[in-house]
Amino acid sequence: MQNKFVSGYLAGVIAGVVMAALNLISFTLGIAKVRYLDIAAMVVWGDFPESTREEIFAQVFQIAIAGLIGIAFAYLLPKLENSYLLLKGSTYGAAVWVTIHTLGTLFHISILEKSTPETNLSHLVTATIFGLVLTVVLAWLESYKHYNPPNPP
Repeated sequence: MQNKFVSGYLAGVIAGVVMAALNLISFTLGIAKVRYLDIAAMVVWGDFPESTREEIFAQVFQIAIAGLIGIAFAYLLPKLENSYLLLKGSTYGAAVWVTIHTLGTLFHISILEKSTPETNLSHLVTATIFGLVLTVVLAWLESYKHYNPPNPP
């Protein structure tokens, strides 16, 4: 894929879906007390989602934001050396998590200010996995860019 914007967004969306799925599993198991879609809803309309329609909207919004975060990483990645990419990707995911939680505290978003240690750890792990998946998908898209299919006979 030759367009960094498009490949970054696609990689971010794919990584965002993985992150959201892991977050929903953690929430279902009772580890995380807050879903990413709850955070998205609080940021967008200031309250928890109250219907399936609102949950779907918040989840789509959260995944779209993950796509935007993927675009930033797609432009950053070429500036980094090609060594230890998985470490760099996982660190990027963790750094995004720290940034979002710090901004949530600074702007007094209660869902982020009053988060439990278990929820924070779960979110940190899923954000780190987001960074790993983001890196792998971007690398795959980069290798796909160089693929030249044979001409049909």
